Amino acid sequence: MYARQRQGTGYHTVFKVKPLQANQDSPVPQNNTTYWSALVREPLLHFLGAAALLFTLNAALSQDDRELIVVDSAAQQFLIEQQESLLLRPLAQEEQDALIENFIDDEILVLEARRRGLDDSSRIRRLLIQNMRFFYLRDATQPATDEQLRAFFDTHPELFVSPPTRTYQHVFYSDAEAIPDDVLERLNAGAPANEFGDGSALAQRRTLTMTTRETAASFGATIGPQVLAIRDEHWHGPLHSTHGIHFVQLLEESPGQTPTFDESRQWVKAQWELTTQRSILDKALVDMRRNYRIDVQPLETGAG
Repeated sequence: MYARQRQGTGYHTVFKVKPLQANQDSPVPQNNTTYWSALVREPLLHFLGAAALLFTLNAALSQDDRELIVVDSAAQQFLIEQQESLLLRPLAQEEQDALIENFIDDEILVLEARRRGLDDSSRIRRLLIQNMRFFYLRDATQPATDEQLRAFFDTHPELFVSPPTRTYQHVFYSDAEAIPDDVLERLNAGAPANEFGDGSALAQRRTLTMTTRETAASFGATIGPQVLAIRDEHWHGPLHSTHGIHFVQLLEESPGQTPTFDESRQWVKAQWELTTQRSILDKALVDMRRNYRIDVQPLETGAG
């Protein structure tokens, strides 16, 4: 007979062969050599041995006890739409891939934090991720020398270019009924902007100088793209946002500026530390990913 027994993470098969009983009908061989020779020739034993070997090999090859992380289509679509709403533009495929990879990294950090007992003080996801980042980076980053900072500044100038800005004139009404019928014609004819608008705090912001991101945040997803699409010097409106009604004129556009190293030393130091820490964490995540099976499910047709 045989039985399966638990051992570690798998099973192994144990054979228990009962000795033959001496009686008149089934004589037992009188010496051990004859007895074992007969046993080895037993076909049933051969069959059971081969079956046990196949079972053991199959269990060893197919078993994967790593925790499964599933990133389904709905989760991917939510992440992509959220980022596209923030940036006010579609994401390229490589940007979508990077977004999903960052999400997986965060999931791994949460699970690793729980494995290490770092979730005892709080169940908040972001705090767990921050705890894991601190766990890996607390002793990793050494202060940069001046030579390292200058080399980093020369190698990565794109990190220190201030973003381009646009300056607008702005007229705002919180109540549509208070808007004069000919406001747009008068503004385009050269009437001063301060002659229009209501008394609200938002209406006092006559001149706005903003980056693309600031424009999106100020005007919102509804009219932000329309404001960014303005290319001429005419007044445009009425533009309806959740705050009220806007009239906007583009005054000027300023390209991004690259500061000197001395002007941006603290900025360079901060960026160097962030880049160094990111590199350290990326290497740690490569090792941690080996503990998980990752299943990024395909997006539905037409998603993204």
